[in-house]
Amino acid sequence: MGRYIILYLISVVSSQFLIAKGGGVEPAVLSSFEIGKQQVESGAYDAAIETFRHLLTPQKLLPDELAFYFGKSLYHEGNHKHVAIDFLKKYLILRGDTARYYDETMTMLKAMGEYKEKQTKDKSKDTRTSAQKQLDKCKENTHTVCPICNGKNTLVSPTAFGSSFRECNYCDERGLMPCNNYSKYINEGVLLEYKKQ
Repeated sequence: MGRYIILYLISVVSSQFLIAKGGGVEPAVLSSFEIGKQQVESGAYDAAIETFRHLLTPQKLLPDELAFYFGKSLYHEGNHKHVAIDFLKKYLILRGDTARYYDETMTMLKAMGEYKEKQTKDKSKDTRTSAQKQLDKCKENTHTVCPICNGKNTLVSPTAFGSSFRECNYCDERGLMPCNNYSKYINEGVLLEYKKQ
């Protein structure tokens, strides 16, 4: 039963994982995150998983390091290898190979058979995250694909009776976000609503 709950959470959260780099996370969320982080550091992985599961709800702004700590907890707990891999990869996507826990993340992924030794960190490669690369593309264009709805202009939230659909407030009807709004989101963690005409 627990496996299905975690798999359900990963499917819901992975599409709506909102990150905060410079603030915007509710104090209660930060407090719970810090408790979970301490549980991981003390080796209480089952308790940490429970703490983090309560934070993983759609549309909640979360610290990006939660992906690392939740993935690490699942890795050490041992029963949810694929979910651990998904969260650890999510952490690398959010932070790139300049991430604070890059080496530890890669060690866990390699131990789970996800990467071969050849795929180690290469200093000559571009170390920017995909978000930073997208910001560079914004210099050539006025809009970019909305990272909140993935360009679909629709947000889907699970409810007790199925799914709830609502229009994305952060992009235009084509699913495009103005580059100045995207820049504020990536650099400051601030989401600006798109003024629709």
